[in-house]
Amino acid sequence: MNEIENGPIKVGRVNIDVEKALGLVLTSDVSVYIGEEALNDLASRHPENYLSILEEIAKILKTPDFVASDAKQTHLAYLRFYCRGSEFRKAFLFLTYEGTPAHWWVQRVSGNEKEDLSLFADGEGFVRPVKKNAGKSRLN
Repeated sequence: MNEIENGPIKVGRVNIDVEKALGLVLTSDVSVYIGEEALNDLASRHPENYLSILEEIAKILKTPDFVASDAKQTHLAYLRFYCRGSEFRKAFLFLTYEGTPAHWWVQRVSGNEKEDLSLFADGEGFVRPVKKNAGKSRLN
C-alpha cells in the first residue's frame, strides 16, 4: 500500500455541546486533525475500510454519547455506543492537544472493552453533552 504524504487531514471539530459539557474554554482552533503517521497506521491496519473509519471518526466528533477530559484539559475521550443486531458495541476516540501551534489531534480509536481510562481519573468523568435542540420535536 502506498503511504499517504499530504500532511494532516481535518476530520471534524470539538463542538460547542462538548465544550459546554466539559466546561472547556477553547479560544483557539477547535478543529481536529489526524496526522500522516496515524492515518498511515489506520490505512495499513484497515486497508479495505479506513475511509469509512474516517467518516465514523467525524460522526463520533459530531454526536458523541459521552465525553471526558483530563484535569489539564489537554486530552479528550469520546465514547459512542452502537447497536449491531442484538449486541451493543462501543467506540472510544481519544484526542490530544499538542504541537506548536497547538491543535487537537486524533490519538487513537479503540473498541477495546478494557480500555485504559486512568488518564481521565483526575477529571470529572464521562458526561453526556446536551444537544442545542434537546427537548424540541423534530416534527415541529
